[in-house]
Formats: sequence, structure tokens, C-alpha cells
Amino acid sequence: MLSLHSTRGNIKAALTRFLTYMDSIHETQFDSTSLHARLAKAKETWSNFHDIQAQIAILEESENDQEEIIEFQETYCDAITQAEKILSSSSTSNIHNAIIKSEERLCG
Repeated sequence: MLSLHSTRGNIKAALTRFLTYMDSIHETQFDSTSLHARLAKAKETWSNFHDIQAQIAILEESENDQEEIIEFQETYCDAITQAEKILSSSSTSNIHNAIIKSEERLCG
């Protein structure tokens, strides 16, 4: 049981590291390839957390577990949404910049 709680803690820590990374980047200056890779890894935490939580639920039932689930879900959704917004904004900006450069070559 202690092992399951420890594993769950490691999964939560991985999500926290992703959030810390998200807080450290700026929309205008970041490596989109790195963010894509980190986002994919962060998305894995959801199924990993659910798998471990299901095993814990089989062995014990606690109100704290519901709170853990809700807290993790909210943090997860916020982090994923934030990353996807940044990537979407960056993609739109890159497309816009490419169009402007193309027009400058044609008209310039």
C-alpha cells in the first residue's frame, strides 16, 4: 500500500514539474518542440494516476482519496489547457509571420 501511495506521489510530482516549467516559459520565447514533448509526457500522468488510484481504491476507501482525485484533475486540466493555448497561440503566430514574410517577398 505504501508503494502505491509513493507511486501516486511521484505522478503528482511529475505534474508539478510540468506546471513549474509552464510557469517559467513565456509565450514569445520558448521551444515549441520541448513544450510538445513535455505536454505529451504530462498527458500520460492522467492515465497513470487513474491506474494507481484505482488500485488504492480497491485496498482502501477514504474521503481523502476523493479530494486527491479532484485536486489532481483540476491541476491536470489547468496545466494541459495552459500548454495547449500557448502552442495554439504560437502556431497561429508562426502562420501569420510566414504569411507576412511571403507577402513581403512577393510585394517587396
